[in-house]
Amino acid sequence: MRKQIVRELALAVSVVVLVVALVSTTSVQADFPVMQTVDSVGDVGYFPSLELDSSGYPRISYYDGTNADLKYAAWNGLSWDIETVDWEGSVGAHNSLALDSSGYPHISYCHDRSWWYSGGSVIHDRALKYAAWNSSTSSWDIETAEGDSTDVGTYSSLALDSSDRPHIAYYRYWPYGNDLLYTHRVDSSWSGQMVDNGFNGIVGPSLALDSSDYPHISYHDWDDHRLRYAVSNGSSWSSTLLDTYTWVSGTSYDTSLALDSSGHPHISYFGGTTPHLKYALWDGSSWDITTVDDATTAHMCTELALDGSGSPHIVYYDDTNQDVKYAAGSWNGSSWNWTIETVDSVGGTGYDIGLAVDSRGFAHISYYDATNGDLKYANNTPELPPSALLGLSMLPWGIAYLRGRRRKQS
Repeated sequence: MRKQIVRELALAVSVVVLVVALVSTTSVQADFPVMQTVDSVGDVGYFPSLELDSSGYPRISYYDGTNADLKYAAWNGLSWDIETVDWEGSVGAHNSLALDSSGYPHISYCHDRSWWYSGGSVIHDRALKYAAWNSSTSSWDIETAEGDSTDVGTYSSLALDSSDRPHIAYYRYWPYGNDLLYTHRVDSSWSGQMVDNGFNGIVGPSLALDSSDYPHISYHDWDDHRLRYAVSNGSSWSSTLLDTYTWVSGTSYDTSLALDSSGHPHISYFGGTTPHLKYALWDGSSWDITTVDDATTAHMCTELALDGSGSPHIVYYDDTNQDVKYAAGSWNGSSWNWTIETVDSVGGTGYDIGLAVDSRGFAHISYYDATNGDLKYANNTPELPPSALLGLSMLPWGIAYLRGRRRKQS
């Protein structure tokens, strides 16, 4: 009788310990215990764009610099499935990934068709391309979304609307315009618009769609060294000046945009006299702009994502230390508090970055390791703590005991 009580107590304790331990892992951790090399064949991992499927598994589109191809990697739960999406010519730079309502991938990207010198400058003939996975044929459907205007398709940003139709923001380069362009699929064709034109250029566009499928775009205008935000009402665009900065040579001035459940825009970007990571939020009545990290010079790339509560998560490249860094924001009622962590400090990592946040608020990050020429992936989903492992170790004893009791009772 005493042994029976002890065994039942041990089983109950093991279950409670395991449940408590697993539940405790739903809070954001202070490190990134999961770090993997996704692809290391050649010089790979440029322009990684990351999304999570309905199971929380990461999907990454990226550029293979050795072969000038567009590639796609999908985590299957045990390993990475890697395939080449497009290999016709120099394709895959400036790519952007989105998953449709069935979890199938769609990718916008640049096709560099040719280049030549003119007046001491390099002129490119580039096109905007679009690839979508066709589940009926188990292959990629690939088409040119914009190729009539010479040198288009860089800085592409893709979003899918409520009917899974693609919308893309992208750039048309000098000497053909220096314009921010937008196109979307209408039936079997593409309908394009000019959003803004700049004399010296527009960089870092990031596209998001609201609940009415209207496009919103954040971007930097090099003409006046300004951060701008544009929104369409379906027929015309309006652009708002958000911030100004001092241009610093070598800075990419990337932006990243996300809309919360109320349709309010959140933007991460680089600004200031010395480029620091900044964050802008429209609260419904005004813009709230704050500096996230003023301790280091940050530029090259930034990605922003919102968790289920609407709190911002930002990943970016720290140029001072050549590290991948991650910032999580929390609102204290009057200001933002930022928890900043180093994801990878090998050096020369994070030139290109992708970010997604899962349903529990954990960050998943893809980035290019320039030191080794690899595509890497990290997340801060915690590994099981010792208490959970203890609970797991006790479960077989309890299960065996219950099975024994069932046999005796039968």
